[in-house]
Amino acid sequence: MDALHLRFTPTGYAVIFPQDDLDHTVDALLDVNYAEDFCLATDFEPTFIADLMAAGFLVMSTEVTEEPSARRRMRNPSISCFPSSILSDRCFFLRISM
Repeated sequence: MDALHLRFTPTGYAVIFPQDDLDHTVDALLDVNYAEDFCLATDFEPTFIADLMAAGFLVMSTEVTEEPSARRRMRNPSISCFPSSILSDRCFFLRISM
């Protein structure tokens, strides 16, 4: 994927889909000096999340809703040029059984 094939929201966030070649997506984001902290993705499939992580994204999620009764979540993959780590004593891990 070259920079011409990146997709952005009207507010400038890159949008990533499971069918994207994630290694090329990372290269293209770096080529265009993508300045946002996060990209957007709405897919929650475990293989897609694993692929994002393998490509170097730190995957988080946020709840996006305009109405209290409508619960929608969105993935916020983050890519950084600098290595980072998360200290486990400062993290909250949520485990949900279905």
